[in-house]
Amino acid sequence: MSDTFSFKDLTLNYLHSEFPQVRANERTVEVPIVMYYINKYRGKRILEVGNVIAQYYTIPHTVVDKYDISANVINEDIVDFWPEDRFDLIFSISTLEHVNLDKSIEVFYAKKSVKALSRMKQLCEVGGLILVTIPFGFNKSLDKLIMDGEITFNQTVCLKRIGYSEWVEVPYREAVTVSYSSPYPAANAILVGFIGGNI
Repeated sequence: MSDTFSFKDLTLNYLHSEFPQVRANERTVEVPIVMYYINKYRGKRILEVGNVIAQYYTIPHTVVDKYDISANVINEDIVDFWPEDRFDLIFSISTLEHVNLDKSIEVFYAKKSVKALSRMKQLCEVGGLILVTIPFGFNKSLDKLIMDGEITFNQTVCLKRIGYSEWVEVPYREAVTVSYSSPYPAANAILVGFIGGNI
């Protein structure tokens, strides 16, 4: 079992954590990818949408999460978040797929993830970077929005699980056909989307 994976032209270490089975889900690649960019933007204004990174690292940045009642988390919906300053780096780890998942009002909220990403763009400083990760197959309506071009990125990189805990880069057309929780638990392929900035 390898300790590293390739992402773009980088070699990154898989996340190893005391959290149960972290090597058995998408966090093992999502967190190292995001941490690479956090380190790149260290000392600048950073916004996280959805409180994930704090489970693994202590980093002084702004976090907006409507539902996670934790210290230093702003409990607001990202579409209603109006801070005084813009941010140089905005990232979101496996959060957009939850934005429009309420089945009881699916028609009304079908495109709320589009609004969420649009708000992130408004909050991003000129020349800043937005990075989001999305697991394929978890939210079919979000997958379709991406496929139909209603959600677009300047660049995307797709990773797919090969074996229980190994991940490799694959073309979008291959990643989009992968099921969630099959053949392995949790995500079996993810999209990493970039907008603007120094990618």
